[in-house]
Amino acid sequence: MTIRRLGYICNRSFFEAPVKQLIGALVAETYIDEVKKAGVIFIQLERLMTEACEGDTIVTQNMNMFGSSLEELEYNILRLIIKKVKIEFLNEKITLSAEFPQMVFTFLHAMHALLNFKRNIKDSGTGTLSEEDIPEARLRVASGETEAAVAKDYNTTIATLRKILGKHG
Repeated sequence: MTIRRLGYICNRSFFEAPVKQLIGALVAETYIDEVKKAGVIFIQLERLMTEACEGDTIVTQNMNMFGSSLEELEYNILRLIIKKVKIEFLNEKITLSAEFPQMVFTFLHAMHALLNFKRNIKDSGTGTLSEEDIPEARLRVASGETEAAVAKDYNTTIATLRKILGKHG
């Protein structure tokens, strides 16, 4: 049985250079998906998942190449771990393998916890402005009131206030 290192590249924009994504990573074969719009099926990723065999290692630049949601990332990781395929995420400097299943489950659990934490912070600590509030907020800022004071009154951040006022300017 030949053990291989297989590369995966997901080019999600016109600005990324696919060839640069795996520079320095020695791989026998590279699978490349060109994704230019949302909702596209990752044909090469699916092919790679099917063709990878026990002992192989899949190398990719970063985790977001492996799924467009946490659920998809988790599903793809578990599919490969069950087949005893290692996964190397170069940017994150993480290697997941069936040799250390507890590490894989701890990693996935931590990812879910971080996502929930991020959702809770977003839902509880940051308000937004209604359509009716925007003209008043704009007027307050234009009349010299600090953005910090206006943002505080609307229970939002300065960055969110700037973004909202910029969109409706």
